Amino acid sequence: MNEADVKYLEQPAKTLKLSEAIRIGAKMRPQGRLAMFSDGKSCAFGAAYEGIGGNYREGMHLFETPSDFFGSVWRAGVDGKYLADEILRRNDDRRETRESIADWLESIGY
Repeated sequence: MNEADVKYLEQPAKTLKLSEAIRIGAKMRPQGRLAMFSDGKSCAFGAAYEGIGGNYREGMHLFETPSDFFGSVWRAGVDGKYLADEILRRNDDRRETRESIADWLESIGY
């Protein structure tokens, strides 16, 4: 290992924004609806979960993720609504792409 490798490895880890995690995970599988993972697909939250290194599990739901994974998202609010509810609505009801959801999240700082 050379000096450049050591400097690279000693850098602090970057914390991903939710929008970044969704973009990474969206490249892993097609978009799904109504569950984090179903039929080999992922919703926006499933994409975010995989984007940070979470493991795909068919039929997995949000309440099964580690409690700290979506904690700040559940409590965050935007336009008088919980952020998580708006993400679910955009993914499931309005059938937006995960990339457009990530664009929206990035525009509001997530």
